[in-house]
Amino acid sequence: MSIQRLAQSPDSFWEEQPRQPWWSWWHLLELASVFAIGLCVTNFMLAGSGGPSGAEFGVAGNDSYNHVKMAVLVPEIGLPQEFRWLRHVWLTEVTSEWVNHHYGFHVLLCPFVYAGKWLRGDFLTGGRWAVAYFSAACLTLFQLILMTQRVRCRWLWLALYLLMPAQFFYRHAFVRAIAPSLLFMLVIIALMFRRRYALAGLAVAAYTHLYMGGVIFGPLVVICYALAGVFGPRGDRVSWRLWMWTLLGWLVGVRTHPYFGGMLEFLQLQVFGTGLGADIRVGTEWKPYEKDLWWMWKQCAWTLIPLAAAVAMRLRAGPRVSARSWSVLLMSFVFAVLMFKSRRFIEYWPPFALLAAALLSRPVLSDWYVRLLGWLRRPANRSGRIGLGLTLLGLSAALMLALWLSKGDLKINVLTAEWRLWSLLAGAYAVVPMVRYWAEHRSTTAGQDRRFSQRLAVPVAASVSVCAAVAACYLASPGWDASRWLFEVPWWCFLLLGLAVVILAEAAWRWCPRRLAVSHGVRWSGLAGMALGVITVFAALLLIAGPRLASQQRSTRPKYDLPAIREMMAFLIENSPKDSVVFTDDWDVYPVYFYHNHHNNYCVGKDPKFTHNSDPVLWQRFRMIARGNAPMWHEHEYPPNPLIDNDQATRRKVRIRNEDIRNHFGADYVIVDDDHLKFRRKLDAMPAFCELIYPPPGATVPETSQNRRRRSSSQMPYVVYRVFSAAEQAAAVAEARRERRSKASPASAPAIQPGKP
Repeated sequence: MSIQRLAQSPDSFWEEQPRQPWWSWWHLLELASVFAIGLCVTNFMLAGSGGPSGAEFGVAGNDSYNHVKMAVLVPEIGLPQEFRWLRHVWLTEVTSEWVNHHYGFHVLLCPFVYAGKWLRGDFLTGGRWAVAYFSAACLTLFQLILMTQRVRCRWLWLALYLLMPAQFFYRHAFVRAIAPSLLFMLVIIALMFRRRYALAGLAVAAYTHLYMGGVIFGPLVVICYALAGVFGPRGDRVSWRLWMWTLLGWLVGVRTHPYFGGMLEFLQLQVFGTGLGADIRVGTEWKPYEKDLWWMWKQCAWTLIPLAAAVAMRLRAGPRVSARSWSVLLMSFVFAVLMFKSRRFIEYWPPFALLAAALLSRPVLSDWYVRLLGWLRRPANRSGRIGLGLTLLGLSAALMLALWLSKGDLKINVLTAEWRLWSLLAGAYAVVPMVRYWAEHRSTTAGQDRRFSQRLAVPVAASVSVCAAVAACYLASPGWDASRWLFEVPWWCFLLLGLAVVILAEAAWRWCPRRLAVSHGVRWSGLAGMALGVITVFAALLLIAGPRLASQQRSTRPKYDLPAIREMMAFLIENSPKDSVVFTDDWDVYPVYFYHNHHNNYCVGKDPKFTHNSDPVLWQRFRMIARGNAPMWHEHEYPPNPLIDNDQATRRKVRIRNEDIRNHFGADYVIVDDDHLKFRRKLDAMPAFCELIYPPPGATVPETSQNRRRRSSSQMPYVVYRVFSAAEQAAAVAEARRERRSKASPASAPAIQPGKP
């Protein structure tokens, strides 16, 4: 098959080529480079510093500290049926008081946190590593699904993946089961598409143990694919074996779950009571986005536009939509509806929307790709190739110039400071297609085949040299932190990748199923076009995604003053009995307190509904006291009592006082931060009820609390009060009364000396 045959009839030429297997060893190298890209991009977003914690990284979000701590405690507590650290939180009422719906995620997180402690002396570092590796695995599996479906131009979808909504990456920066949950859904989709139904059932069973949301999301993915098979072409009908294996896997996973007894009640309370149908004020993540349409458009434009274009192209020019494309489109629609109801589901919608766009546009883009490739390889189109190359060269130069001139205005200096790393990633991803192109297109020049190894060594050696040079730049950089980059950004993986390309390149000549005879100039022009394309896409990504990534790095900084919390908790551990109860000023501060101190117990934590559902009055007491609104009379409405009156609600007045901290919550200590000064003033005005024990007398604000307002007003970011017992309070009240009586009684008059009036 010659170049003339291709030039005369490119369409029939490609149709006559045998259908190639979707997998080759080149794909392994491509997946390795994609994993490295996801790993480094996520690590960059998690490397934000500043804020109250200064240079300390910490972790993003509130619940992240709780999950890291639970992973740390896994070897100690195993799978507890009771959780002694929370006194007034009820997750179930039927079987047990505690349901650890993330126990599988904690087990999965355990090796990471202990590796972080061993290598860096910090459990939170291991939590960040876990987030980075799980997010990189999601990106790699997304790329793998595109490979199995024979999607061309996968670099385009990789770039669009990095342009997904900023809120998606923000949610995935939390040390939570978000990325592993998405990873399991992608695994189930990949196995169903490859008709590995037994393995899909096994994945569904494992998904239910990772995270209790898998009890719902696992069947949801399977049902969407099965329903799409009903409306898809006849050859895409789903086999009954999918239903059998996935249903069996789901039943096995649910029944073998260690918290099976309280699973149904917990899911009902979590999904409807706390989330979609909450009747009280709950966490922000369960609320819908209240922004305007322009804000939503800026967030989702780079995901919505490809999806809309893919649907239009497929309806206009493509064949009938397959069951696989229908299923992913249906999944994206379901998660879009959930996202408009609750903002937390933005953690799932963008990948499914982008995957649906890739599958829907695959036939049309493949046809365009083949036609463009045939046009470029025609000998008569030499001027067209030159014009296209000059266009790419001018575009890449313009983008690089715009990037250089506007980096200050775009506030991406923190991103461009790591240009060596991003160049290395782009080069690592481009090495595989360039070397493969060189290997699969044999030159017609006489004698060139005998010197294939020498010709192939040119681009490979150049790529390895670039990797080594960039690594040397990192080592020689004055700001390079070996302890950070050695473990958090494994640049050495790219050197191994380059060596693997060198080893496999010669064998690829024998493995190659299709070797085209093209001219020497076409080969070099193809390589030059690939290089210019990489530079163009790289510059465009920095311009478009750069501000978003830099903003994400700033948003992932911990909002807590971690050094101050650590110092306060060390004092409390040393000066309080074990298992003494601590009353906090809010429910969402429990995770960070629990991470630094599991010596004490806490009153409230988790979502508010878990306390309100079992004792609404107790939750109202907590809210009023923590806001500094006690003592006061408060009218509370109870839910209907089916045993007394099923039609009318029972109402009664409940008196709420600060003394309820001891009488109803059983707390021994109170922690108040500087965001609840009203509550702090109330406690300061009650010397007979509690005493300030932290900070000790004469203490000053630590320098780690980089806040001028605190230093100027001599306010500590966190204070601790010890609550007196009832006997101590009675004695203090009696002493105060004696002091008042002694001050009110007149003092004995002095004796009058004789002769003086």
